Amino acid sequence: MYLHFDNIVKTLNLNVKGVIHVGGHIGEEIPIYQKYTDNIYVFEPQKECFDQIPDTVKKYNCALGNEKGKAVMYIADNKQSSSLLEPKTHLKEHPSVLFNETTVVKVETLDNFKIKTCNFLNMDVQGYELNVLKGGIDTLQFIDAVYTEVNTDELYTNNPLLEDMDIWLKEKGFVRVWTHITPNHWGDALYVKQ
Repeated sequence: MYLHFDNIVKTLNLNVKGVIHVGGHIGEEIPIYQKYTDNIYVFEPQKECFDQIPDTVKKYNCALGNEKGKAVMYIADNKQSSSLLEPKTHLKEHPSVLFNETTVVKVETLDNFKIKTCNFLNMDVQGYELNVLKGGIDTLQFIDAVYTEVNTDELYTNNPLLEDMDIWLKEKGFVRVWTHITPNHWGDALYVKQ
C-alpha cells in the first residue's frame, strides 16, 4: 500500500468496522488492520501464500471475480504479480518478473460471502479489480472506502484502466480522492463513498 492505512483512517476520520482484503498475499497488512478491528476477511487464491496468512482472520483460499467458477491463474515467480489475466506490458515494465507456470483456481463472488459488517475494501489483484467489484455490488452498499491497485496501461491483457475504475465506481457513488501512479503505469487509488 502506497498510502498507509493509518493515514487513510486519519484523513477520512474512518470508523473502521471491518476490512475486506482481496489479494491478500501472505497477509502483510493484517497487523496494521488489527490496530483498528478484529473483523478482517482475507481472500488469496495462491495456496503457498494463503497458508502463510495468520489464522487470526477469516481467510478464504479462492480468487474473487464477477462470477463463480474456475479460472487459469498466471503465476509470477515473485507471487505478488500473479493474475487471472495474462501478463502483457508487465513483461516489458518488469522484465525481472517471470511467469513460468499457470494453475487453475476457484473463483467466487464477493457477494456470495454476504459480508455486511465491513466498511473498508482493499483490492490488489493485478488488473482483475473491476471484476471483483462487479461480483460485489451488494457488498459495496456497506463499504465507505475502496483502496485499490489501478493501471494506466494494459499491464495485463484487457485490464481496466484508471478511468474505467473512475466511471464504474462513480456510478456506485464513489469518487477518487487520492492516486499514486508509478513510472511503470500502475499504482494505487483511494475511492470514498459520497
